[in-house]
Amino acid sequence: MLQLAALLDANGIPQDVLTSQPALTHLSQHRTRTAPGQAPEQKCWSRWWPGKRQPSPAPTTREEATGALRALDRLSLIDHAPITSHHAVRIHQLVQRATRDTLDPGELDQLARTAADALTAAWPDVESDTELTQALRANTDALTAHAEDALYRPDVHPVLYRTGESLGNFGQVTAAINHFRHLISAAQQCLGLDHLDTLAARSNLALWRGEAGNPDSAAAAFKGILADCLRVLGPDHPHTLAAKSNLAHWRGEAGNVAGAEATFKEVLADCLRVLGPDHRHTLSARGELAHSRGGGEAGDVAGATAAFKGILADCLRVLGPRSSEAGNNSNSGSPPARCNFRSRSTSATVLISPRRIAGRFGRGVFDSQSGTRLDPPKSARTRRCKAAGQASYR
Repeated sequence: MLQLAALLDANGIPQDVLTSQPALTHLSQHRTRTAPGQAPEQKCWSRWWPGKRQPSPAPTTREEATGALRALDRLSLIDHAPITSHHAVRIHQLVQRATRDTLDPGELDQLARTAADALTAAWPDVESDTELTQALRANTDALTAHAEDALYRPDVHPVLYRTGESLGNFGQVTAAINHFRHLISAAQQCLGLDHLDTLAARSNLALWRGEAGNPDSAAAAFKGILADCLRVLGPDHPHTLAAKSNLAHWRGEAGNVAGAEATFKEVLADCLRVLGPDHRHTLSARGELAHSRGGGEAGDVAGATAAFKGILADCLRVLGPRSSEAGNNSNSGSPPARCNFRSRSTSATVLISPRRIAGRFGRGVFDSQSGTRLDPPKSARTRRCKAAGQASYR
């Protein structure tokens, strides 16, 4: 427990982080098998044979983890104040440094990934608690300062994407842009230019540039990302489809309605070929195309309305009347629910093994391995949909 706290923010660690499932699993793997004052159990060689299965350690409970925090508090190694749950654990930096110095590089890397998993598990889907979100970002920054390299091996940990997304969701768009710029630089250095995480970081940076009011820059960036995805991943990869859809969206935001419509036609053709007509991403692509046709001063509103009626009928047939996607399309003036693409962990990842790439079809994420959608926090959906004047995609 003290080792985990040594990698996080000395000024306050949320108790939910240190009692999350990743933290409990870590404690279970390192718990002692004897009670205090009890002599260690002697090995009975007559009952042992090569290959004998050793008993797995008993799982640690949240109550036991809280008890460990109380014990460290009694030893004056930490300050545990459960009343302030978002900053329940405070620890002196000298104690942190002395604890980290006892770890070899391999232990430090493994512990850093565990701490990152714990932060991800404690991060709420809906960031309604500002104080908690700020504490989680501060702890991620502290972890990055202590063991940044571990968060890029074997791939970028989803907590780094989650931090940048959280900054943008709370209106700190410039900070989000700077965060993803650093993420790109680190990913290129550790993983290479063509790694999925490098492409993902570039996509997130382009998205937030567009959100900051520079759609031309976002469109230009996604054009380059699409070219690299085609070269590295091929035309049918989910990341490639996401990049093409993002390109179409930001072309439309930049005023190039004809270019956006043409690109959305390509996206729909690709989705029909790769995913089939009833896949939710195909339905979403149809909605994007219909919305693009109805946009602009010379938009075909009647044609867009007719298209949305057809999409709604298919959503009801495929997804059912209680699906939010079908509900969103009941308004013929709105595009269908959206989802982004990402491969991964998670969230992030949610957060799963995550190589995350921002996608368009909304801005959720797509697990290319399992074929399931992974949605970003609702706060992101709400803010972005209000900014675009469009319906939420979930």
